[in-house]
Amino acid sequence: MGGRVSCSSALAAGLLVAALWAGTGTALGQGRSRGDVVVFEGLVTDAADTPLEGMRVVLEASRSSRSVTRPRRHESGIVRRVTRSGADGRYRFEWDWHSFYNRFRIKIVAGGEDPKTDSDIRTVAELRIDKDALKQNPITSVVVVDDSDFVLEHREFASSVRSADERRIYEQMGKPDRVEGMHRDDAEEISWWYFERGQAYRFRYGRLVEVEEFDLITPF
Repeated sequence: MGGRVSCSSALAAGLLVAALWAGTGTALGQGRSRGDVVVFEGLVTDAADTPLEGMRVVLEASRSSRSVTRPRRHESGIVRRVTRSGADGRYRFEWDWHSFYNRFRIKIVAGGEDPKTDSDIRTVAELRIDKDALKQNPITSVVVVDDSDFVLEHREFASSVRSADERRIYEQMGKPDRVEGMHRDDAEEISWWYFERGQAYRFRYGRLVEVEEFDLITPF
């Protein structure tokens, strides 16, 4: 009878629309196969275009999709890779391509936080990789940190790192939440506190002498 649509036809139509909506972005990286290595690389600078060393750089990948039941875009499957910018401000990631992921961001994260969940992250700069850039390999970007206070604090601390032990912990953990002690040539002891990681590192004349673990402290 005219105007009647069978349940099977309606279901098929709904699935087709859902597939079209959910599939938005699947054309990214056309010509690539699963497992192909894609390089994300670039430069971290301040507002004056000066390269920033030792920045905690996060590559964040996710799936952006929508469906008939969820018309607004939804992000899922978020994964992150972490590295640090070198002495020249440059960073590099090697990513195994998978068509599931269609949204990529480069983030600069403050302090020594561990970017496993959104609550762990204080982002001081962020750059979304657009579709045209994702067609390239390598994918090259410049990320600018406009937070001048953060840049100044970071540089002041980085300039105080002198010994091999201090450099090693700094590269692993980033800038501590608190520094106790006088960092001078005649300083006897200095402590680096990472409250959200539940760890404190104590150095004597630049040599690591103790690692203390404590309950995590979440800042207000």
